Amino acid sequence: MIGPDLVRHLSLEQICNPQSKLVAQLQHMALNVSTELNAIETVGGETFKQLVSGERIQADRKYLNDVCLCTGCKHWFNTNCLPRFRHGTDAELRRLRFLKFDHKPSAVDVTLKQTLCTERNGILLFMVDGLRELMSRNEVPTGGQNSIHTRERFAIQNDPPWSVRQK
Repeated sequence: MIGPDLVRHLSLEQICNPQSKLVAQLQHMALNVSTELNAIETVGGETFKQLVSGERIQADRKYLNDVCLCTGCKHWFNTNCLPRFRHGTDAELRRLRFLKFDHKPSAVDVTLKQTLCTERNGILLFMVDGLRELMSRNEVPTGGQNSIHTRERFAIQNDPPWSVRQK
């Protein structure tokens, strides 16, 4: 729907790594889709938090001058495990939404791609209507009960009681 010129595929680890030369690729992008999160602890979430909040960041580019990056790019991370942030706080929780898809079809539909192609106009209208509703709200919804439960698990995991905080 968006097109390959407006989509990147950077992982959360690539975005959060302060040594990464890939973050500059998010300039002028609409969507960043990563197919899997690693189950390891992420280096740190500062860059991710700044990007999601719409703040300007200095992005290093290999063999080129740095670029001052401010993007409205949205990030989708598909995963079987929750992300982990070093020194996690509720700041990550405020910036993330979790959608848990746990329904597995009883049989694989080998005609699904073909069916989706024939329904693309209706799917686009459905997406536009959904976008209109989202934009009319003050906050992005949290999802169904399974997604809310996943969000609660992340809140506990990301902010363990043994972490030390300065007040």
